[in-house]
Amino acid sequence: MLNESENMTIRAVYEAMQAGSVGEDRMVDLFTEDGVLVEPFSGAPREHRGQAAIRDCYRAMMAAPRPPDFELKLDRIDVEAGRIFAEWTCSASVMPVPMKGRDEYVLRGDKIERLEIRLEGFPS
Repeated sequence: MLNESENMTIRAVYEAMQAGSVGEDRMVDLFTEDGVLVEPFSGAPREHRGQAAIRDCYRAMMAAPRPPDFELKLDRIDVEAGRIFAEWTCSASVMPVPMKGRDEYVLRGDKIERLEIRLEGFPS
């Protein structure tokens, strides 16, 4: 079970992503100095280690124009066998179907030590 601080940290990730480029500082601050972000948006999973690399990755993700109806919704947070997972849905009118993901978190206190973003149910 997550404590309130851990719950708030995870929720803040999706709030920062929904905010777009203005969420950059908040997103980076959620990670430990040596934190790791693994994302699939570069074509294959790619690891970004440390706050500077995470900032660069976030800037790159936010560089593309976003549709005005972009919505990232946190659907649920689960703890399974000591592992933390968050399921989310991303939608916009330009997407043929909503994109879904299931992220895995490793927290150190109220900071993210590792976040691995995984896409689910995305058409191939």
